[in-house]
Amino acid sequence: MTTIIAKEYFGDVAFASDTQSTAGARATAGRTKVFANGSVVFGVAGACRVSDILRFAELPQIPVGLKGVRLERWLITELVPAVQKELTNSGALENDNGEVSSNYEALLAVNGRLFTLGSDFALIGNARFAAIGSGSSYALGALRAGATPKDAVRIAAEFDVYTGAKVIEYSAERLMK
Repeated sequence: MTTIIAKEYFGDVAFASDTQSTAGARATAGRTKVFANGSVVFGVAGACRVSDILRFAELPQIPVGLKGVRLERWLITELVPAVQKELTNSGALENDNGEVSSNYEALLAVNGRLFTLGSDFALIGNARFAAIGSGSSYALGALRAGATPKDAVRIAAEFDVYTGAKVIEYSAERLMK
């Protein structure tokens, strides 16, 4: 899968992720897993196809100045349904026992806030930091113990065979420029 970690810092969100992709027993390096689509920065773990779709989808742009409850309302009523529609229209979702889902997780940075988007399209606001992917538990532990986001992903790579290759740091604010 992968390891992506994000942490809120003074009105910005810092991301770190590995660049390894795996398919069965084959691993390749060089995949960018954190990207901006308009005013939203996504970090996507799991299905590479979902990441590709979200990178190039035409998603609604956030109105200027949204904060707090109004920001969460926009995410839940505008962005998440648009994400679900794009993934449905592209055939990236699977229907399992009547539930629509896909093999992915995402971290979102919007207006300096961090959110987790589950494969069931549940949106969760996080306190200050979050991680997704197969090495997320290792990365969260390392971050909590004082590691930087980049070092936390490197530590996760020591224990998780699906995390590897180069580790890249991102600033949500810089990605949107």
